[in-house]
Amino acid sequence: MLSEKELAYILTEMFSRVGKEYSVGFTKQPDWFLSYSWSELDQEDFIRWLTIYLKRKKNFTKEYARKQAGWFILHCGWKTETKND
Repeated sequence: MLSEKELAYILTEMFSRVGKEYSVGFTKQPDWFLSYSWSELDQEDFIRWLTIYLKRKKNFTKEYARKQAGWFILHCGWKTETKND
């Protein structure tokens, strides 16, 4: 379980990756996570960052941290941009 402070830290990082500033009020809006998008590469980089954060902060194994990062993205992650060929 993440504390409010830890969640705010993670969301601040996630928002910064799309050039926005994290706001608690913004995340209380319905479907707030659909407001912005990022590339699959950006998403994968964030997952790597979050995996390392969870390993260090929560003392998770790498595999468990990666799984939790995946769940976080599934529930709170930005939309991914589709590539147009």
